[in-house]
Amino acid sequence: MNKLLTIILSFIIFFESHSEAQNNKTIDKSVKKNQISFTKVDTGNIVNDLGYSQAVAWGDFNNDLYPDIYVSNSWINDNNLVYINNTNGSFTKITTGIIANDNANSNGCSWGDYNNDGFIDLFVSNVNNQKNFLYKNNGDNTFKKITQGDIVNDTSWSYGCCWGDYDKDGYLDMFVSNWKDQCNSLYHNNQDGTFTKILTGEIVNSVSNTFNASWADFDNDGFPDLYVTNIGQNYLYQNINGKYFEQINKGSIVTDDACSYGCSIADYNNDGYLDVFVANWNGKNFLYKNNGNFSFSKIDEFPFNTDKENSEGSSWGDFNNDGFIDLFITNDGVNSLYQNVDGQYFVKLTNTILTSTENNSNGTSWTDFDNDGDLDLFIANGGNQKNLFYINSGNENHWIKLKLIGKTSNKSAIGAKIKIRYGNNKVQYHEISSQTGGGCGSQNDLTQHFGIGFNQIIDSLKIIWSSGIIDNFTNLQTDTLIIIKESGNNGIVDLDKTITLEQNFPNPFNKKTRINISTKKPLKLTLKIYDYNGNIISCPLINELINDCKQIDLGSSIFIHSGIYYYELTTGNNKLVKSMVFIK
Repeated sequence: MNKLLTIILSFIIFFESHSEAQNNKTIDKSVKKNQISFTKVDTGNIVNDLGYSQAVAWGDFNNDLYPDIYVSNSWINDNNLVYINNTNGSFTKITTGIIANDNANSNGCSWGDYNNDGFIDLFVSNVNNQKNFLYKNNGDNTFKKITQGDIVNDTSWSYGCCWGDYDKDGYLDMFVSNWKDQCNSLYHNNQDGTFTKILTGEIVNSVSNTFNASWADFDNDGFPDLYVTNIGQNYLYQNINGKYFEQINKGSIVTDDACSYGCSIADYNNDGYLDVFVANWNGKNFLYKNNGNFSFSKIDEFPFNTDKENSEGSSWGDFNNDGFIDLFITNDGVNSLYQNVDGQYFVKLTNTILTSTENNSNGTSWTDFDNDGDLDLFIANGGNQKNLFYINSGNENHWIKLKLIGKTSNKSAIGAKIKIRYGNNKVQYHEISSQTGGGCGSQNDLTQHFGIGFNQIIDSLKIIWSSGIIDNFTNLQTDTLIIIKESGNNGIVDLDKTITLEQNFPNPFNKKTRINISTKKPLKLTLKIYDYNGNIISCPLINELINDCKQIDLGSSIFIHSGIYYYELTTGNNKLVKSMVFIK
């Protein structure tokens, strides 16, 4: 099996910081040791533009490994906001092109590569019976607005949107959440750049007031199920082999009655099953623990049985890298941060900058925007307020980041499951999702971030792609971003152990870089350089006999665009691929 595992960037960063908390659960010394602090960003358009912002979606739309950001604005027919990551800790606002100049009342937004061309595209949901937007990524920092098909011509009060490959055909489908006593919409990807609207089934024929929805494989059968948040009772649909959806009618997860703005889904207790948090307006929020048999138990303990807020947004993220995913909640008022303690209970942190001011906060999402190994936080504010951006100081805990690229599965790897094992048999489980924030819908970067405490080695990594293909890796270093491409079961095995292919240096690079190859016996080797989409741009070695060592120097002339490139070394039927980053 061909396991294309490529180590791109390595970071080891140590910080000293502190924070405090007061409530009826205590934090022991080991927890306090791992706490960090945040710094509020005050400069740049990203935190000084005014608007009625609803949702935020992080996405690396130019493939330079640094996530860019899209912020939706609503209610006053304003332009939405797009900021490109400059890779130096700052952002540049995009002011040209249709994606930044399409006036609408936009709420939800979601990145996903619907045509599998290697560049993530963007869907935006609009209210006031306006048409929704679908922007195809041209691969050069510009976008084309799609104008044909029901998916962009239906008029509804659309609040949320989420990509998911519900039938596992390798192409992303789109679910749109509609409000104001309307039916929700499901569009099936035809694999040719067009979509067919699904007209049958309860999933698209139940009249409701839906704010948001999220795909997640709750029963681990390989098919993504769907949770839908409404005014009133929420909906849970079980995916039956990608053929149809069966509505679940039992359990508090679908019988609780509230004004549910949205949901955030994650495995908070690391048991291998995805749990559900629901953000509610004017009431207590809900946390449902997945029991593993398509049933859920409502958590009736602090802070979920005491806090009563006007909550809208939410996002899971391990902000202190201790191996247990934490929860941030946006409110119309003071926001909330719940620290996860060993997957057993949550402590409400009150003495932090994240929870120190009152705002009209909506969508929120975590991402490591500067690739330093810790999660930073963006908050979209309405009411013509400035949006908020906080940078994480980090701590001594270790981490690993994984960027997955589908081959048989959809290219964005949405729906792929990741299981890591480390330390004394500790386990974490993630599923890549296109919708990770409550409220009108927000999205963390598709690159997956795992905090692993003081551990420095990942003993094993297992990836179950949405196609069903399984890739396994062992003995991985931490404090590293790794890119993994789906193997495709093409029969190619790992490279002969008598060969060493080193990481290019410098990496990233601008003018030139060097690749070192060494062999323990004479071998005929071929070295090819590929762009992100798999096109060969250079062949420095073609069946050349190498005995001992070989240096390959690459100049900037062969690299056209900034971004990720691959170099592949082959001998016979064996292959090893690594990647490098060119900055123009």
